[in-house]
Amino acid sequence: MKFKKTVRVKHSAANLFSLVADIESYPTFIRWIQKMDVQPVKSDGMSEERIGKARVGFSRFTENLSTKVLSDRDKKTISVSLVEGPLSHLNNAWSFRSISDQETDVDFDIDFNFKNPILAILAKQNFDRAFGLIMSSFIDEANRRFKTTTY
Repeated sequence: MKFKKTVRVKHSAANLFSLVADIESYPTFIRWIQKMDVQPVKSDGMSEERIGKARVGFSRFTENLSTKVLSDRDKKTISVSLVEGPLSHLNNAWSFRSISDQETDVDFDIDFNFKNPILAILAKQNFDRAFGLIMSSFIDEANRRFKTTTY
């Protein structure tokens, strides 16, 4: 399943990049991420590679998902790929383009599929809602962290 969307957010690109790159904190503001363990792989000051091991829960279902996360502070990009989990594949890219000091276009691009065909169908039927919840979680957390109350 492929999906691409650009959302304009009233925060700086640097702040939004740092929020999305802060995968350790995801369980505090994304309700279906129950736990996140992060292992650093390498860093050179401007870019960082880490492995994120998440425990994800929806209703009665829980799964473990491990991803490789590459963040490039200079380019303001984050890419995520599958290490292991319930997906057959995952490629996700975030990029943050400054429109002004306090306004950013966030480009979100994802290509994924579940190994289980029933979960794949459910994901496809509910993806727009799920994407809205994900973006709302990030925007609400950005507003909280960076003291802004408007979208």
